[in-house]
Amino acid sequence: MHVTRLFHKSSSLEGLSSLYDNIGRAAEELATAHVDIIVFGCTSGGLIKGKSYEEDIRNKIEKASGNIQAITVIGSVIDALNTLKIKKLIVATPYIPEVFIAEEKFLENIGFKVLDIRGLGIEDSASISYEQPMASYKLAKSMFLDNREAEGIFISCTNFRTMEIIDKLEKDTKVPVVTAVQATLWNCLKKVNCIESILGYGKLLENI
Repeated sequence: MHVTRLFHKSSSLEGLSSLYDNIGRAAEELATAHVDIIVFGCTSGGLIKGKSYEEDIRNKIEKASGNIQAITVIGSVIDALNTLKIKKLIVATPYIPEVFIAEEKFLENIGFKVLDIRGLGIEDSASISYEQPMASYKLAKSMFLDNREAEGIFISCTNFRTMEIIDKLEKDTKVPVVTAVQATLWNCLKKVNCIESILGYGKLLENI
């Protein structure tokens, strides 16, 4: 795995929009490692301006990298939700309201029913990673208890620690859980024809 960072300090709409300016540079750098896939690794940064914006990000990466296959986190999440047949869902985020409201609009516009969406109100992007995994678990579970008709749970943000709690949350709620990192990993593995089941991180990775 090879990683390069897009300049990013604020998880506000303005801060997320600035990620786009560095995509070409980052894609060119990663292309020198002869990678098979390049991931735009920010959930909300790929959705704030709608589905055409997500498509534009992928196209920009592929053009700058010499046509290396590109995927986004939110694109991976959409595929995961559809694979698990989740249409009515709750969405837990670390975001401030302006960002999770944009996320709700995006998901609703492409056919999902968002029963509830909440955030922890964190704007500083680095601070999101300081939250312990139980923060995502507690937020998602409390939301599910208020919305038991949900067919699944989506926990947004690649900087929000979730991998450790997916299995427990699924066992406690009896519905599938999709998280940003999990869905992106699942999509990457599929793209490189790795189809071995991975246990302990939710139904999605058990059934690649």
